[in-house]
Order: sequence, then structure tokens, then C-alpha cells
Amino acid sequence: MLHKLFPLTIILSVAGGIFGLITNQMVIFIPYALINPSLMIAFASLRKIKFIENITLPSWQEKIKLLGIITVLIDLPGSLYLHRIGIQYDIPLHIANSFLVFLAFALIYPIIFYATKQRIPSKKTILLTAIIAIAIGGLAFEGFQKLTDIIFGTHLFFDAAQPISEDFKTDLLMDLIGTAAGYLYIKRRMPKNLTTPLS
Repeated sequence: MLHKLFPLTIILSVAGGIFGLITNQMVIFIPYALINPSLMIAFASLRKIKFIENITLPSWQEKIKLLGIITVLIDLPGSLYLHRIGIQYDIPLHIANSFLVFLAFALIYPIIFYATKQRIPSKKTILLTAIIAIAIGGLAFEGFQKLTDIIFGTHLFFDAAQPISEDFKTDLLMDLIGTAAGYLYIKRRMPKNLTTPLS
């Protein structure tokens, strides 16, 4: 079922992006028609890259696909409707996205070392790197929103329910909560010493 739901989710994301384009909402068009589908296709195609083409990790690929599906389905209602009516959908959205991104990073990071025949980092190193990456990514995303507004005239760095300074602080706090949840989830399920990638 997942192999059918994955392309349907990509189509749904693109459809949401096209809706944004038609209604002159670049804030919807850019992530849903361009960014989300590109990331989902890239993650699903990782095994086709030369340095990991011989690795068979079906369960890992399925988890990456599932994370992509959940992320898009969580984001769409907020972007298409809930944000416009002032509902603080950003709160569950940022928590969920940070949680999912943390899991995705923790799944992918060991794969790179395994694929390049390098010693896989310890569990502690993987978790610490993931925390740093999510922290940098959260700040970079907010900066990306502001830069996109300047270049394309969108309103990504905007919130209908509260001043943008408060929204910025709230977003980062929710990212922190989601990251902490991802850390606790992975910490309980990741072996202390990895000799193979997560499966």
C-alpha cells in the first residue's frame, strides 16, 4: 500500500502547489510544487546513487517514504486553509516536522558512512549531529522564508495570528520540542554501537 500512497502524496503535494500558483499564493506553490516533491523523490532515489546502489535496505526506504507522506499530509491543511483563518496550526506542524526530520536524519546519516565503507559513528555522535543539524536547519528555514519574501514577494515569513517576532520564537520553541521528542524516540530504538545501518 505504501508504494501506491507515496506517488499519490507527491501528486497531492503538486496539486496543492498548482492551487497556490493559480490563486497567486507563491507561499504554497514553492514548497508544495517544487520543494516537497523534489525532496521526496530524492530520498526515494537514494539507492540509485552510485555509492549506495548495491545496498539493500527495503525497510529503511519504506521508513523514509512513510516520513515524507506523513509530513506532507500534516502540512497541507495548514497551508491551504488553517493558516488563513488564524488557527495556530504552526504549533503542531513545527513539532511534527522537527520530529519527522530528526528521524529522517538519524536514518540517513549512518547510511552514508555504511555506503562509503567508513566506520559508522557511535549512537551518541549520530544523535548529537542530528540535534545540531536540526538546530541549524530550523534557523536556516526561517532565514529562507525571509529571503524568499524579499526575492519573490511571497509572505512566508508571516503569521496571521500574531506578530512575526512572536511567531519566530514560537516556531523555534516548537522545533526544539519536536527535536527532543525525536531524540528520545530514536535513543530508545537505536543500538549503542551500529555495525549496520538502521533497518
